[in-house]
Amino acid sequence: MGAFSLMAHHDYGEVPPTRCACRAINAGGLVNVSLELRGYEVAVARERTMKIYDTIVEIAQRARAAMAPTARIADTMAQERLSQAR
Repeated sequence: MGAFSLMAHHDYGEVPPTRCACRAINAGGLVNVSLELRGYEVAVARERTMKIYDTIVEIAQRARAAMAPTARIADTMAQERLSQAR
């Protein structure tokens, strides 16, 4: 089952850690590609990819504290960020 279909059905709360690691790696790749389109800077790429790590740590900490699935916490964080951007 692909990531989009998992998210569409909200059956992704118990995704195995290996799948989560693959998604983090994919996110890092997307960051790099987006920067290549604008003019690649190693320092900027490193800073932005390290934010992925920080976000994963925050998701794990909040999920542990709330005793909630990481997927639910990630959704909440995404909604919080979207609300702040408006």
